[in-house]
Order: sequence, then C-alpha cells, then structure tokens
Amino acid sequence: MKSLFLATAALAAFAAAPALAQTAPTGSIGLAWTNTDADFGGLTAEEDGGLIDGNVAGPIFGDWTVTMGASLAWADGAFDEDRPLSGQVHLTRKVGGLRAGGFVAASDAGGETLTSVGGEVQSYMGAVTLTGGVAFSTMESADAISATADVAFYPMANLRLNAGLGGGQIEFTGSNAEFYSGGVGAEYQFAGTPVSLYTAYDHTTVDDADLDIDSVSFGLRFSFGSDGLQAREQSGADLTRTVGGLAGVLSGL
Repeated sequence: MKSLFLATAALAAFAAAPALAQTAPTGSIGLAWTNTDADFGGLTAEEDGGLIDGNVAGPIFGDWTVTMGASLAWADGAFDEDRPLSGQVHLTRKVGGLRAGGFVAASDAGGETLTSVGGEVQSYMGAVTLTGGVAFSTMESADAISATADVAFYPMANLRLNAGLGGGQIEFTGSNAEFYSGGVGAEYQFAGTPVSLYTAYDHTTVDDADLDIDSVSFGLRFSFGSDGLQAREQSGADLTRTVGGLAGVLSGL
C-alpha cells in the first residue's frame, strides 16, 4: 500500500510542480489525539491514538486545481509497530462559486489496502460551504458504494462549524450490509497566526453487522498560503476533510 501511495503522490507532484512553482500553494499540517470506541454485538473495545495529517492545493492550469493529502495514524504506543497510512489526490475545477471534480484515495484498513475513486462537488454560498461526494471503494475482502454530504458554516473567516452525513452499502465476505455515519466538527484559527485548534466527533453504524463506532479527536493545525479558514477551504485544500470514514468502518469489521 505504501508503494502505491508514494507512486500516486509522486506522479501528482510531478504533474503539478510547474504550476505550483509559480503560485504559492495553500494547505495545512495537523497533529491530533484520537479516541475510538467500538461496540460489536455487545462486545466493546476502546483505543486512544494519534494522527498526523497534511494537505496542499494549488492551480495547475486554468481553473483546475490539484489537491494532495496524506495522514499517518498510530494507537496505544504502537507507533513503531503499526502505522496506518493513507493518501488522496483530487483534481477539481472551480467556476464561480462552484468546484467539481474527482479523486482517488488509498489507505490501510485491517491489514489490507482500501482503494477509493469518486466524484465530488463543492458550492460556496456566502458564509456557507456545501460539499457532496460519491465513491466506490474496494479491498481484498470487501467492496462498497457510499455517498457523503457536509455543511460548513463560517460565523467569521477564522471559525468553521461543520456537520456531515454519509451512507452506503458494503459487501463483506459474501454478505451485504448498509452503513450510516454522521459527525460534527469545529476549527478556530487564532487571529494573526497560522495556528488553529480543531475537534471532531463521528458516529458510524453498520446495521446488519450490529456494529457501532464512535470517534473523537482534538488537534492543533498549522495553515499556510491562505488568509483564514474559509479562504483555505475555498482554495480546495480542505477537500481531504470531507473524504473518508469508510476506511474506519472497514478496519473495524
């Protein structure tokens, strides 16, 4: 999986390099504490961990933008043993207040490689950003189709409040199951600095498997190339925030 991610990231970086060299890129780097609580048919498990993530976006030609993101996670002091890695590459076009395009993503999930491809659209309407996407995901033991929607509200340029919903169907070792997810989040960037604090809560239910997963995260983020959180999102850098969740579902099965 790591070789796949590195090859994908290297190809995207090579293609984007000429344009990014002429235009300052926009993005962020974050470090978070995470807590995951899973309930599988009455059996429960809880795990603390950490997450390092980063993303960068920039124009490549005309109205087109390339966005790249990566994250590295670890749990319960197992940083030297188990380090799930994920990566994403997005190609979108922004016309007026609308951005649309597609993405490819790969991540570690339960010892296998989960690969996803999909389409996404983002609409900027004053203080509100609407994001929607669909994806097909596959790994050795499972396939899934999913859809997600996210609403972000900016009371001020440096404060984001967001809520999202998702759902889909997964085929796992010959059985079909439906899953649903929902979450909320917030991020505040300190005035005059590139530093922000963020938090998120997500809940996922897999109906036919009697599985519920709750996750909470608190983190610190450093942004570059943008004047505030809303400007960062409208640059396309935050597309990586609204893609995900399915990897967590599959790794919990």
